[in-house]
Order: sequence, then C-alpha cells, then structure tokens
Amino acid sequence: MKKILLLLFLVLSCVGRAQTKPVKPFEFEFTTGVCMPLGAYHNGDALETPVLAMNLRYNIKNTPWSCGFLWQIDSARRDFWHNKADKWQNNRTISLALTGEYNWGQGKKVNPFAGISIGAGFNQTIGDSFIDEREGASLAFIPKIGVELWHFLRVNTHLQLSRKGFHTYGFSLGFVLGGRPR
Repeated sequence: MKKILLLLFLVLSCVGRAQTKPVKPFEFEFTTGVCMPLGAYHNGDALETPVLAMNLRYNIKNTPWSCGFLWQIDSARRDFWHNKADKWQNNRTISLALTGEYNWGQGKKVNPFAGISIGAGFNQTIGDSFIDEREGASLAFIPKIGVELWHFLRVNTHLQLSRKGFHTYGFSLGFVLGGRPR
C-alpha cells in the first residue's frame, strides 16, 4: 500500500507543468474533518472520529513548491463486542511533521496540490483499552492530495501511517490565512 501511494505521488508530481503566479510567502491553515481507521484490527468495527490539524507553510518564491510544519491529531476508533458487552478503543496519534507540497495552480482560484509530511507520531490509547497497546512514539508518514479554492478554502484527503492499529485515512476542510497572490 505504501509503495502504491508513493508511486502515485511521484507520477502526479511529474504529470503536467505547474503554472505559478507570485504569492505571499507565508500561509497558515487550520483544518478539521473526519477520519476512519485504516485496515482491520482485532475484529473491531471502525468508527469515524474528528481530525484536527494546523499547518504553517512557506511558499518558495517563483516555484510551485511550499514547505512547512504540520501538527495533526488523528484517531483510529473501533468498537469491540466482547461477552455481549460493547467496548471501544480510540488509538490516537498526534503528529508533528515537516511537510512539502507541490501546487499545480499556485496563485489561481483553483489550485490542485499534493503533499507529503514526515515526522514523529505520538501514539496513545484512549477508552476501554480493550487491546493492550504500548504508548510511545513512531515515525509518521502523511501523504495528502486536494484542491485549494479561492485562495482560502482547502478540500483534501489524507492517509496517516504511523503504527499498526493507529493508521487512518481522512477527509477535511481547511481554512487558509495568507499565501494570496501579490
């Protein structure tokens, strides 16, 4: 799965040439949406949970690239039925990562983008702790694709890959301050 995603991002970054317009160098994004656990885990039933993220990016002058820092919270919540009792477990990951993005229409009203974030994922178990999980840190890998509309609204989907039982995929809406055309 990871190899397929990496190949997809490499192909997307090579297809087409980005058209850039001068934009302001810094932008801040606040994102909220929903995420779901990725993959099966001890026969638990997957449930959706909120995802929250903040992203500070620097738009590299005269290029379609941006780089920055990401803070994101994802949760892989599952219901477990044991002895006819409903138990749930929420495997939460707080990610602190460096991020890079490629923008196909930077400075335009419709700007498709793809990005990858790599950093630390801090894993915690919340709830009934039906499956005993060790809390700690892991490598977090977060690929993302989406589109920015009207210079302030971002619609995107992402994967958060950190540790078995903690992986998620999500859909979110982001609100951007800064980064507008000059």
